[in-house]
Amino acid sequence: MLRRPPMGMELLIVLGFLVGNGLFAGAEIAILSVRKTRLREFIRRKDPSALAIKALRDHPERFLASVQVLITTFGTAAAAFGGALLEHTLSVSLASWSSAS
Repeated sequence: MLRRPPMGMELLIVLGFLVGNGLFAGAEIAILSVRKTRLREFIRRKDPSALAIKALRDHPERFLASVQVLITTFGTAAAAFGGALLEHTLSVSLASWSSAS
């Protein structure tokens, strides 16, 4: 029989998936919501970050598709791992609840 990792470690893994999901969602919003006037000002100064943001905004299809795939992947992994984490706990609780009825 395989040993399960400690519950604290499992919760940290789920939290890691959720943080990853949030980081990619935040990146998407940050790129799309930057003001054009502010971006133009930094591009004029040849700021490398501003030039990268301009490239992403000029051709958003690859960036947005990649971010959406990653957000979906992290969210699905968090849900699947979290569901597997709670399955044992819930099955014991529900079994004891149903036997008490």
